[in-house]
Amino acid sequence: MFVAYRLQGAELPKDNGGPLRLIVPFYFGYKWVKWLKRIHVTKEKELGHLEKEWGDNILVPAKYLEKYAQMEIDLSPPSV
Repeated sequence: MFVAYRLQGAELPKDNGGPLRLIVPFYFGYKWVKWLKRIHVTKEKELGHLEKEWGDNILVPAKYLEKYAQMEIDLSPPSV
């Protein structure tokens, strides 16, 4: 995860979440917080609506990852 403040060499436009936007690769777009003002760090992971619904917070829910794995398609995020 990282904070973006520029886009293509220019300040990040307000429509794109400027002046600061949180970028969280491989996660749903709603995790990409626009107009970032502060960051609150916690020890525990806090689940949002879709995580509670699907039980996962990656782009593709775990139950679908299994289905795609059976078809030899890997949609999981790369390990860091």
